[in-house]
Amino acid sequence: MRAVGHLVAIAAVLLFALGLKIVVPTTDADASAVQSSTLNVLQMQLDYVNYLHVQQIHDMTFALD
Repeated sequence: MRAVGHLVAIAAVLLFALGLKIVVPTTDADASAVQSSTLNVLQMQLDYVNYLHVQQIHDMTFALD
């Protein structure tokens, strides 16, 4: 009885894997599809500061009665 359960579980996993392979086909990556370009990391880091938004808060941490 236990062996039948194991066989059913193995069959279910194999069917799931086969169905997943049919639904989500795998393809090899093509490096020539993307054009090569240079990336200036320093400029990206300097520009990132300009995109940050500052939120004004009313800090009452040390306010006592």
